[in-house]
Amino acid sequence: MTEPNEGPGSGSDVGAMDHVRAALQTPGGKILAVVPPVVALIVGGALGAIFGGGGGGGSTPSAGAPGPTITVTAPGATSAISGDGGGTGATGTGTGTGTGTGTGTPTGTGTGSQPATPLTPNTTEIGVVPLSDLTPAGGAWKSQDANPMLNGTLQQFTIAQDLQDANNNGDVGYNLGRDYTKFTGLIGLDDNSAKSTLHPTIEIDGDGDKIATFTPTLGHPAQINLDVSGVLRLDIKYVSLDSDGIGSIAGTLILGNGQLTTVAGYHPPPPSSS
Repeated sequence: MTEPNEGPGSGSDVGAMDHVRAALQTPGGKILAVVPPVVALIVGGALGAIFGGGGGGGSTPSAGAPGPTITVTAPGATSAISGDGGGTGATGTGTGTGTGTGTGTPTGTGTGSQPATPLTPNTTEIGVVPLSDLTPAGGAWKSQDANPMLNGTLQQFTIAQDLQDANNNGDVGYNLGRDYTKFTGLIGLDDNSAKSTLHPTIEIDGDGDKIATFTPTLGHPAQINLDVSGVLRLDIKYVSLDSDGIGSIAGTLILGNGQLTTVAGYHPPPPSSS
């Protein structure tokens, strides 16, 4: 017997579209259970591509500007819509890499010092030293004359020796150390000498050998200009034979402006304070 509600297309002949419609209209339908995973996969891939350079499995990263390697990982979004049948959306992740290089200019300041450079001795310099700056190695000069005058001219750097009105002599020696080449000066009798007839003899020796002899008189001093190269010991000797037996000071022997020229590069020590 036929049921009143049965009609054409009913029972097993119900159409596929009717099942689809029914499923769509049912909260726990199968189609709704399939949709969430698909949507989650698509959204996760898109987010992975944005944040990591690729979605899902990731796409091939493009070469960036040279520089340090940077890796970024961003999780894909997770979507889940469940119904009666249950279901969970897939998770998509993506990574991206890039390289870059850069250059920079280092800057900085600093202070420092270098060791002082030793001074190089001047081997060509030639100097002049007053004989009066040297301390005699032997003998001594003795005089009371404070204003030595030779032929009307006041003398500088003087050496003076009083001569007695008697036979007298003396020898004053200097250590030149072979450091000088020339000895110059003016030697004679002081213009204020008491006895105008004095004529002492002056002999200059170098290492025991006579270099020169002078016999000055009042108003007629003798010029000294001697080569003393290589001389170690310089001696200035004087002899006066004008004795009249009185024994007073007859005059004063003056060596004015006596100077020694150094060998090249020699620097003599400062003069003695005495």
